[in-house]
Amino acid sequence: MGNGCFSDYAGSDGVVFRRTRCRENICEDQGRGAPLSNALMWAGHPGYTKIRLEDSHYFASCNNNLVWPDESFEVIELDELDFTMREPIVVPLCWE
Repeated sequence: MGNGCFSDYAGSDGVVFRRTRCRENICEDQGRGAPLSNALMWAGHPGYTKIRLEDSHYFASCNNNLVWPDESFEVIELDELDFTMREPIVVPLCWE
């Protein structure tokens, strides 16, 4: 999955995504076919039931494929809201 924002697919049940934001996912072919995830924004995990999506926002979803699978999320607090992306975090490493 190359165009989503957050995933617990390889995580564990009970993960909390708090104050996360996702915008402008891609539904079109970018040279390798349409996204097999159907442009999913937040991925849970089949069989999990306690993942929490708290105080989070999305904007400009190309198809409103916001969370999957719904039943893996105990809480979904998700609103559409335009936002400015934050500057990336830059961390100097000791070997640089």
